[in-house]
Order: sequence, then C-alpha cells, then structure tokens
Amino acid sequence: MLAFADSCAILEIKETGSDGYDCRPGREFGSPFSDTSVSDRRGGGWGGGGVGGRGLFPESILMAFRAAFYQTTLAAIAAVSGIFLSAGPARALPPGVVDEVIVNNWNQATGIVFLPDGRGIVWEKAGKIYILENNQPYANPILDITEEVRNYGDHGLLGLALDPDFMNNGHIYLLYAVDYYYLTKFGQPDYDRFTSNYQRDSIGRITRYTLNHANNLHSTVPGSRKILLGESISTGFPHLFDSHSIGTILFGADGSLLAGCGDGASWSEADNGGPRQGSSNTGLADGVITPKEDVGAFRSQLVDCLGGKIIRIDPQTGDGLPGNPFFDPLAPRAAKSRVWAMGFRNPYRWSVRPDTATASNPVGALYVGDVAWYSHEEINIVTEPGQNFGWPLFEGFFPAPEYPTLCPPNQDAANPLFGSPGCTTPHFLFSNLLVEETLADPSWPNPCDPGQQVPSTIPTFMHSRPILTWGHGFKAKVPIFSGSDAASINIDDPASPVIGTSFWGDAVMDGVWYPGTAFGAEYENTYFCGDFVEGWIRSLEFHEGHQLHRVRQFAEDCGQIVCIAYNPFDESLWYISYGYTGASTLHRISASGNQPPHVEAAVSTQYGASPLTVQFSTEGTYDPESGPLTFAWDFGDGSPVSTAAFPTHTFTAPDANPSRFDITLTVTDVLNISTTRKLFVTPNNTPPRARITSPGDGQGMLMDDGEWVPLRAALEDDESLGSLSCKWQAILHHNAHTHPQSPIHECEPDLWVEPHGGPGDIAYYEIQLTVTDPQGLEAYSAVSLFPRHCFAGANELPFVISCPRSGVYFGAEPQGVGPFNYQWQRETSPDSGLFVPLEDGPTSEWGGGALLVGTANQLLAIVPNPAFTVADGIRYRCLVSNACGTAPTGHGRLQVCLADFDCSGFVDLDDFSYFVYAFEAGESSADADGSGFVDTDDFDTFVHAFELGC
Repeated sequence: MLAFADSCAILEIKETGSDGYDCRPGREFGSPFSDTSVSDRRGGGWGGGGVGGRGLFPESILMAFRAAFYQTTLAAIAAVSGIFLSAGPARALPPGVVDEVIVNNWNQATGIVFLPDGRGIVWEKAGKIYILENNQPYANPILDITEEVRNYGDHGLLGLALDPDFMNNGHIYLLYAVDYYYLTKFGQPDYDRFTSNYQRDSIGRITRYTLNHANNLHSTVPGSRKILLGESISTGFPHLFDSHSIGTILFGADGSLLAGCGDGASWSEADNGGPRQGSSNTGLADGVITPKEDVGAFRSQLVDCLGGKIIRIDPQTGDGLPGNPFFDPLAPRAAKSRVWAMGFRNPYRWSVRPDTATASNPVGALYVGDVAWYSHEEINIVTEPGQNFGWPLFEGFFPAPEYPTLCPPNQDAANPLFGSPGCTTPHFLFSNLLVEETLADPSWPNPCDPGQQVPSTIPTFMHSRPILTWGHGFKAKVPIFSGSDAASINIDDPASPVIGTSFWGDAVMDGVWYPGTAFGAEYENTYFCGDFVEGWIRSLEFHEGHQLHRVRQFAEDCGQIVCIAYNPFDESLWYISYGYTGASTLHRISASGNQPPHVEAAVSTQYGASPLTVQFSTEGTYDPESGPLTFAWDFGDGSPVSTAAFPTHTFTAPDANPSRFDITLTVTDVLNISTTRKLFVTPNNTPPRARITSPGDGQGMLMDDGEWVPLRAALEDDESLGSLSCKWQAILHHNAHTHPQSPIHECEPDLWVEPHGGPGDIAYYEIQLTVTDPQGLEAYSAVSLFPRHCFAGANELPFVISCPRSGVYFGAEPQGVGPFNYQWQRETSPDSGLFVPLEDGPTSEWGGGALLVGTANQLLAIVPNPAFTVADGIRYRCLVSNACGTAPTGHGRLQVCLADFDCSGFVDLDDFSYFVYAFEAGESSADADGSGFVDTDDFDTFVHAFELGC
C-alpha cells in the first residue's frame, strides 16, 4: 500500500482493535454491532445478514471467508470467463450523477492531473507516467523513471504537479522516493541499471522535467531533468521506514512550489529515535538524517528538518523562499528555510482552496489530510505560515498515546537556565515548546523556572487543531471551546456547530475543491474528501473564515481511494481506487441523466481442441434506467457481428498450434451510451500448471531482521512451457488490513521480507504466483509466510449470538509457528476471572454441540444450551499453544437474546407470533427457561425478555 494506507484494509474489512474486537466506546468485547456497524452502513453483503443488512457477527470473523473469496472464487471466475473483475462503481450518488470506470487493472496508478484541454496525466507508483488520449492511456509512457524510483512498501512516485504556465513551458514536477542503490551508485563505472537496494533507508526527491509540445506531449524533452530537492543523500526527505513518506506536490496561488512529507517514523510503535524494527536503521550512518534528527516521529516538531512538514520552494531553484516562517537568507536550501507548516504525521493528499491567498499567506489556504496512527484521522487547514498541527504530541483533538511521555530533547532549543541550581536539562523538550490551543494568552514556561518563559529566540507553537476528525470506531468530531479551553464535540450532537451525521473511517484521503456547478448548487464550491479503507467520498461545505458548516455523504463503495481530482474541462470528479493486489481503477464521476449499461459477460469454455464451440452469456446485464439494450459481439475472427444476447460461436484455429481470438461485447442503451467488455478464447490450448515450491506454505520468516526469500515454483504446460511468463505478488497482512507490494514479473526472483507490526499484532505475508501462457491462460498458486518465532500473543476473535437457536462462531488467530492446539475455557461465574476447561464432544454442557479443535484461523461452531447461556456475564476464552508454550487470549462475552425468536437480528412482532405458535404446539424451541419442559414459566420468561427488547 501507499503512504496513506498504514491503517488500511485492502479487503474493505473494517479494522477494529488489535484484538479484533469492536473497540468503539461503550461496547463490551464481543457485543453485537449496532446500527453503526460497518455491515449496517454497507447495507448487507458480507457480514450483513438479517433485515436491512444488520450483521450478527463482527466483520473480523468474516475476514478469512472474504480473503478466500477474493483469492479463489473471483480468480477462478476470471480464469474461466476471461473477464477482469473489479470493484463496481460508487453507489449512493446524488440523482443524475454517475460513476463510470474509465481504465481498469492499472499497475498501481497513484494520481491524475488534468491539462487545460481536458486530457489527463496519470502516474504509477513504480515510476511510469502516461497521458490519456480519448480517456485511454497512450501506448507508451511519456516518462519512465522506474530505474530511479524506490518502489517499495508505501514508497514510490506519489506526486506530480503541472507548472501554472505549463502550456508554454511544459514543466512537470515529480515527487518520489529514490532507490538507495541508484542514489549511491548511479554514474559510477560499476553501476548496473537492473540492480536495486530498496530495503535500505533512503530519501525523497523533487525533480522537474519538460514535456515535448512538438509531439503532442507524448514524451519529455531530452536533457530537461533538473533536481530541485534531494540532490544528495543528505538533502532529501528522510525515509527511514516503509511508509510516512512523500505524497502531494502542487503550486500555490503565488506560483511557489509546495510539497509534503511524513515523519518517516515507525508505524508499529511509538518512535522517539534509535533503531526500530522494520527499518534498515542505516539512515543515521548514511547521512539521511543528522544526530539531532534521530528523534523518530518528533522530526515533525523539529523546525530544521524536512520530516513531517509541508515545504514551500522556488520552482526554478528549489531554494526556500523569503516569507517562509523560518527562512534564513544565508542558507536558503536549509530545511528550516523551506518549511511552511509542520507537525504532520503523514500528509499524503491535500490541496489549495481557490481564491484564498492573502498578504500574509500568498499560497492560499491548504486543506490537508493527515493519516492517523492510533485513532483519529484529521483534516487540517493551513491558513498562515508556521502553523504546527501537533503530531506526535497530539492526534486529533487529544494528546497522542505514549508519545508525550517519550518526548526527547530538541537539540536546536538550548535552555539558557541550564547549569543554574536545580536545572539539569541542557535543552528544552519538544513538549515544552507546544501548548494546546486556547482563547487565553498562551504561555510557554521554562521547566526550570515556571516564572520565566521560553526565550523568544526559540520557536514556540500553539496547537493548530483539525477542522474535522473521524476515528477508528470513534464518531466524527469538530472543534469547540469550553470557556477558553480547547474541546471537541461529536458532529451529530445537537449542540454541534456543524450539520451532519456521524461517520467512521481509517485512512483519510483528502481531495479537491469543486468550483463546478454540474452536481447542483449544494455541491458548488465545496471540498470533496474520502477515506481509503471505508471507500466513501464526502462533501464539506464551509462558511467564510474556513468555518466548517455541513458534511454531506456523496458516494459510497468507491473502493480503496488513493486520489481525488477535479477536471475543469467537463466539471467532473475523477478518482483512483485500489483492489486487493494493488491493481487500480480510474473512475470518473459526472453529471448525466443517463447511466451506462451494467454488463456481465461470460463464456462456457475458454480453451479446447479446434474447432471450439463456445456459448456466450450476458446474464446479469441490465440498464439502470430499465430501458431496452442492444448487443454487438465481435468474435475477432472476421465473422459477422452477432446481436444476440446469448450467442453460440465456433472458433477454428488456422493450424494445430494454440491460437487466440479476442472477443468484444458492446452493449448500448436507447440513448446510445455503451459499455464494452472483452473476453478471449484459445483453441488448441490448455492452461499452464504452477505450484510454489519456495517458500513452503506456512514457512517461517525472521522477525528481528529482514531477509531475502527465494521465490520458486514448479511450472508445467503442455503447449508452451518455454514461453510462460510469471507474476509474483506479495501481500503483507497486518491484523485486519493488507499492504500489497509491487508485482515482480520474473519467474525466479528473490523477495525481501521484514518484520511488521507491534507486540501482539498478527502479521504475515501471502505470496501469490500467476503464470500465463502466450495466449493468456493462467495458473495460480499461493502460500503463506509466517513469523518465525514462538508467540507474540494470540488473538481470539469475538463471538456473539442473536438467539438460542443460532450457532456461536469462535476463531483463534495465533501469531507464531504451528501446529497449534486450542483449549476453550468458560468463566466459573460472572466476572470471577476464573476459567475452567470445556469438554469436547456431544456430551459437553453446550448441549448437542461439539467443540471442534482445528488449526489457525479455523472457525469453531458450537450450539449452546439456552439454560446455560442465559446466565449474564459468563465469559469465554481460548488457550492457544504450540511447541514453544501457551499464549492466553483475550476473553469474549457470550450474549443471548431470548426474545429474538426468529433469529432475524431484530426483536419485533414476528418473534412474538412465532413463539406463541411454537408454545401452543409444545415445540422444544419454546423452552425459554431451558427446564426441559414447555410450560407457563417459559411464556413468562419469553414475555419478560420481549418487553426488555432482548
């Protein structure tokens, strides 16, 4: 994933706490999700059983099923039908607004900008840049810097900006990570352009190129490359971890060039400097940072450092500009001379609000999304130079967990009282220089003498609070004051100054200002932002003075959004979303009274002996306006076009060798709006076969240091063994989210893997191999690579039950090396904390349900006895053991809703009716008190539960 995504879930799985529980305030472990659950907001689907999509089980329990679905079912369908399956268009759009897929299956595209003529320029994480012609990428990239780019983890080519005078000078500006090998070896006699060292700490760089107007901008002008920032290993943005690096580059209203960078610190633990797991820990020795910058996330608070900052530079020279808050005319290229705003963790995407430049802020107001570490995503507004947004001392409106107590000294802030009686601190701590926002006069007392202030020669700051936050299970909040003190309030609180309903998210994806009118007056001059994990886009309406007034839902189910852009040519919004393996899709949201047809296409067989007869299907195709559709099948063999919805066609190969025919289906509605789908068949052919031999499935990997793992496979093919191509895909799983790595298009590569996550986290690699023959048939194989150690803990998934007749689903996810043994235990009495083992087999106290013992990630199904489980407060846990010992997990509380008789997830009149019917018939299901008899006590028990609503 990218720099925005360290708290993200590629599978659209809501990340809860590290235990997998629903950690929203006020919820007991294992309690059913209420109407604010993810499954509710998504309206059914995975985890959305029951009426209205209300989920009975937390989404974390369904993670294994989802992963299996994405990795096997969809892959199998695609292999058989030849259809590329991707996330569908966004739903819940305003009337007359449609979302359409423009380009599918892109190789990790990360952003798009638009030329005045409406053409887009799209760039890929690996370093290729394409121009769109008729909304499709031109055949060749206009620029390819993959040799230079550090395409690793969340690093890569992440930002691109057009010069304000682009139509005359053709200048584009790139913001990217530089591969360490290229950085240190390029230009030397022994340099090898096919070698990289992406696992070593490196830097971010800004360069400028000139596009060639002479060939319609299809290439760059030779020799036009110019490095503006990061010309050496000691002058770039510091990259000391595999995330929190560069993101956005753009121009201010005054023509200055702005760029942002994260803190470059660990995402696995609170980082205040020194060696960290997950880093090569070479940055200090190599000169990426200086000793004073070896403070981890506190680089965001160090003025003379590029980490955690938004900078402002001259686009011609790369120098800092006069007017920057800490500009030194004697050192215009120093970090402090370039800093414009500070205190960011990961400002991945942000934009300039039009028409907001002032004399003191010539660039205009910057609307910045800062990706959270622990709990709160932020939207910040930079209205003046030198503002400090608080990280890592603040996250959202609150002190950040752990960091305030780990605060190191600021080597640039000498304490003049050092050496005086009782003063033993030669430098101020970063926390001495930043205070919470207040309406009163702020104060920065010297810790050695509270009667004296920090000297005015040392920069001090008041926390600039975000205008809006949303959390990982916490409601969206906005800032207020309580008297003179900073406070916050839920957006849906009646006293909130902002209109809107609450929402959640896990990775802010700030977007763009929309000056257009195509979406209606309510969206004109509003700000569109999104969330990478939850896949929504919202519109923010502001009053004068950047005061947030209203938050509106705009689009849902957009996938994993990595950028949002505005095309002034047609007033459309564009966005790029990622799929499970990192393949990306380019979307356009535009105003139209007519949506394109939704098309499904499939083939009965894709290969076989020639002549090959194939049945085609469009089952599932429909017109959103319910109008008639016409079909046009071009079979790619010169035969007449078929207009049938379900045609049959016979393909004949020209000889006995494998051949391929490409089929195009075009479906058109009554207003001549079309959707196309492409398939292929290959007579005289069979698919290849592949089996990964290294690493072995379940093999262990080092946890304290990274290591190279050889990727090898046994390949077979009856027709084209010597012509097979390979694509390896490594997907790092971290708790309930994933980090897809860049594909490797070799058949025998080596993969660098390294530790990830903190204590108790679940982290492992999924290694996928796709082998393709010359005609396009594929074979698929996958293995998992686990940490090589005993235990760092085990994670028991929560369990819930809606009624006594439902099964209870358990799951244990140990982190370590199997095989594993499981022992489930029950608390002896409510809240006693004393647990006793549960017996296996049908004679257990679970009443007819056997406790099944399995391997990691297997769900355990138990049918409870109502007489036992109605006891409130009983908790259960699982002890997971391997050869190294036993790791006790957290506990979950079993809750039974007696009144939900039909197990619908709701208590309503249907439950009462069904119970009365069963009671009158004497059915055992009406034994509400578990006595073994159906009598009046059962009726009283049920009525009491019904009146209570459970």
